[in-house]
Amino acid sequence: MHNPNPSVLSLAQIEMFNEKGFIAPISIYDPDEIEDIRSYFDALLDRVIARGDDSYSISVAHVKLGRVYDTLRDPRIERQDADLLGENVIGWGAHFFAKCRVTASG
Repeated sequence: MHNPNPSVLSLAQIEMFNEKGFIAPISIYDPDEIEDIRSYFDALLDRVIARGDDSYSISVAHVKLGRVYDTLRDPRIERQDADLLGENVIGWGAHFFAKCRVTASG
């Protein structure tokens, strides 16, 4: 991708994306915001597991859950997406990846 005038990403970040397919590190949320998102997801996962499903059943969450949609549409994310993909982008999907769950007992 080529964008000589990105609004939030640096040219080096765009180059990294072109070379590696990702940009890291990127900070979007402050610690309090990410803790809030994590708490929301943990509660959501608890509800899903309680009804007998697993984390993979939380797919297309942006369609079903306003909070996930709002996260997907956060302007801080959209501006970075626009720098890479242009202004006319549709959020096709959102998924929380539950890699593992750490408990107090380990």
